[in-house]
Amino acid sequence: MEIITLPQEIEKELHAAREAELHGKRGRSRVCARRAAGLAVREYFKKIHHPESSSGLYHLLELFLEIPGIPSETRRLALDLTTRVSPDFDLPDGLDLVKESRSFSEKVLLLE
Repeated sequence: MEIITLPQEIEKELHAAREAELHGKRGRSRVCARRAAGLAVREYFKKIHHPESSSGLYHLLELFLEIPGIPSETRRLALDLTTRVSPDFDLPDGLDLVKESRSFSEKVLLLE
């Protein structure tokens, strides 16, 4: 698998997500992880000249899921990143949005 260096803006969001998580700020961590993923989608949309590249970052994740032919693992990661929290603001057990966001961003930036 090809190794990719993520753009600084994405790394910054991922770092902020991990820091928020370490300080017990789960909501802030989710927001930053999703922002990082949205930034990756924005870069992808710019690369393919998609007209929605200026939309909000979470909306870009939702639009990404509508694209046919996206590899199944990348689609699964996008679905995880758009998973809604429970009424107690929890995500399903074992779902690490920061880790998933990094993996998703790497995969998206490698798409043609």
